Amino acid sequence: MADGYSIELSFNNRAIWFEIPVLPEEIEISGEGDGETYSITDLGQINVIKAPGLKTINFESFFP
Repeated sequence: MADGYSIELSFNNRAIWFEIPVLPEEIEISGEGDGETYSITDLGQINVIKAPGLKTINFESFFP
């Protein structure tokens, strides 16, 4: 893109990809991880991070 910003959606290590021609005003990304929280004496709570789950990406735009 001319302004240096773009968003690409890709699959299979960019074997299949699509560039969004107009940047959306807002993008929402949500998803859950597989982490767990533990309480440790003299340390407090810790979070053990595990593999992330799938993400959901929502946006609205138009395609000229």
